[in-house]
Amino acid sequence: MPIKFKDNETALKVNEKTREFLQIPFLHRVRDNWIDIALPLELGESLNRASMRGGRFEALVRGGSIP
Repeated sequence: MPIKFKDNETALKVNEKTREFLQIPFLHRVRDNWIDIALPLELGESLNRASMRGGRFEALVRGGSIP
């Protein structure tokens, strides 16, 4: 999820603060005046193929596990 800030300095400060409440497996990084936050998921197959699984894929993305 990209989050935009007014400038690079603000993004850097927020990214430092982010370390206090986002823990592994979440990833975050500064990119210009943006912070990118990501949650890696193991799909067991390619993203293209997994996305064709409809409700199962949606449940995985929303809940972090396969029903």
